[in-house]
Amino acid sequence: MAFTTAQAFNEFATKLVPTPVQATMIASRRATIERQLRDAFGPASDLPVVDVRTIGSLDRGTIIRPLHDIDVMAVFDGSAWRKRYWVTGSQPFITRVRNALDLGGATIVGTRGQAVRIFCTTGPMVDVAPVFPLSGGGYYLPSGTGGWITTDPGFHKRWINEQNAKLDHHLKPFARLIKRWNRVHNERLVPSTSR
Repeated sequence: MAFTTAQAFNEFATKLVPTPVQATMIASRRATIERQLRDAFGPASDLPVVDVRTIGSLDRGTIIRPLHDIDVMAVFDGSAWRKRYWVTGSQPFITRVRNALDLGGATIVGTRGQAVRIFCTTGPMVDVAPVFPLSGGGYYLPSGTGGWITTDPGFHKRWINEQNAKLDHHLKPFARLIKRWNRVHNERLVPSTSR
C-alpha cells in the first residue's frame, strides 16, 4: 500500500507495463509471425524476408496494458523492391504479404493501409509492417495509397532512449501515464492555454 504520492504513482506505473504472461504471449506471437513469413518468403523466394522484429511502443518501452496491438516489422530483401515493387507500387507487395499471413490460421487477416493486421481470438491484434531497407538507413513502407513512404523505427527507439536517459529514466514511465490518461478519457492531455 502506498503512503506517499510518489509511491502511489510508482505503484500505478507498475500496473501499466505488460505482465510476464503477456510478455511471453507477445514473444510467442512475434515468433509465429516470423515463422510464417520465413516459410512463405525463404531464401529461395524472389522476395526473401531478411529480418522480423518488434517495433513501436513495445520496442520503445512505452506500451501499456491493456494491450491493444503489437507492432512487428518484416524487412524484405531490397533487390526485390528495386526490380519489381518500385514500378508496380506497394499495393501488390502488401497484398502478397497479407495473403501469405492469411494462410497461417489467424481469425482474420486484412490490410490496414501501411500494415497487415492480424486479428487473434484472444489478446491483442498484430500489425505487420512489411518494409524494404533504404541504402542510407531507414525503410520504404507502403503508404496506404499504393505509393511508398519512409520510416525509421530504429531512429525513434534511439531518440527516446537518449531522451529517457537525459531525464533520469522518467520519460518512458511518464509517457505510459499520459497514454493511459488519453485512453481512459478518450482525449489528449494537453497543457491549458493562458488568456
